[in-house]
Amino acid sequence: MSRLEMLRPGNARWAAEKSLEAWRDGGVRGLVIKAVDFMEKRRVRAEATPPLPISPGVYRGAVVMLADVEPPQCWHYRVQQKREAFGAKAIPFVVVRPTSSAEVLSAVQLASLLIIYRQPMSMLLQDVIVEARRLRIPVVYEADDIVYRQDLVAANPNLATLPADLRKAVIAGAADYAEALAVCDGVISSTQPLADDMAAHLGSATGAARVGSAVIENGIDASMWSISRGIDHDLASGKIPRGKDGRVVIGYGSGSRAHDADLAVAAPALSRILAEHPNVQLRLFGPVAPPPTLIRFADRIERVPILPQGEYLWEFAHADIALAPLLDVEFNHFKSQVKYAEAGLVRLPLVASPTVYGNYIDDGRTGFIADGQAQWHEVLTRLVTDAELRARVGQAARADVARWDVAGPIADQAAAMLSAFGVKVAN
Repeated sequence: MSRLEMLRPGNARWAAEKSLEAWRDGGVRGLVIKAVDFMEKRRVRAEATPPLPISPGVYRGAVVMLADVEPPQCWHYRVQQKREAFGAKAIPFVVVRPTSSAEVLSAVQLASLLIIYRQPMSMLLQDVIVEARRLRIPVVYEADDIVYRQDLVAANPNLATLPADLRKAVIAGAADYAEALAVCDGVISSTQPLADDMAAHLGSATGAARVGSAVIENGIDASMWSISRGIDHDLASGKIPRGKDGRVVIGYGSGSRAHDADLAVAAPALSRILAEHPNVQLRLFGPVAPPPTLIRFADRIERVPILPQGEYLWEFAHADIALAPLLDVEFNHFKSQVKYAEAGLVRLPLVASPTVYGNYIDDGRTGFIADGQAQWHEVLTRLVTDAELRARVGQAARADVARWDVAGPIADQAAAMLSAFGVKVAN
């Protein structure tokens, strides 16, 4: 995966020439030895020069984030929202993509802090870290998922339904994320459990959590608030006929193919609900596959492809009830509250597993926690048969999720992160 960085234009000719020399000198064995030696030297080089403390009163320019646009939902929540959060505090913030060494190295020159967001180790990243160390700029790693823990990735049942080659690549790729995390000086994540675990995996060569760890939660940004106001108008006008056409729509959204086992947690209860209530429909967003027990209700299951954030929220608002089942495995313990925030934003009552969501939902008031098939069936039955309950809980959830307003509390978290890390910027 990350070794493909060698094929980028700036490196291709040099790599080809060196490979040819190694081949001539020692054949395949010589080529392998040279390649291993080369990568080891680059790793040592990246770790060799620890960052120096920032001198008091020294101001550089912006917070610089190295990030890619994929996956789109990660770009939205972890990159675009950070731009808005820092902007609310008049803190300069620059995003560069890992497509050009020259562009990234140029941006680093005037940085006060370098954030590496969800990047695997690569030649480009090694060069950037070396340059940041030379400039005495702290480098922190950011993630919103435990993608760097190969043991937990491999044990995640949600990967079982992926094609074998893709599953193998995902598991192998975790090592590249872990390597990148290990050479950083601090961490940022979306939840405290994830921040604690990431800090524990910082490498000893740079010192564990040299600048510390920080949590900047996933929030609700200006574009999401704007979309929600449009949804409110459409609900009031009847353009979104929630609860007014006799149907009750249960919605579940997934941003990737790795959620089949999560949805299966609620499948037996959903099957009973669909059998008992002919007016109930299931709406599945994204590539998640319906569990086998639901196949007999195929004519009442609607599939919606992955959509841009704004379209997704508008389409999701056409549901009456939202679901967030999570398999109780360690991989899932580090996830954030996004499904609750999105459901609350569009005034939907969420029924969720206690894993993760038990930390956020006031059970029975702002949503419902269902643990076991009996509870899933009981809660869904109450919601399917009581439109007033759905509206009341959805309204309470809307008020509750305002605590994640990006321009307010999340911006405060971003500013607190800089203070905790001892970073000063020009503003």
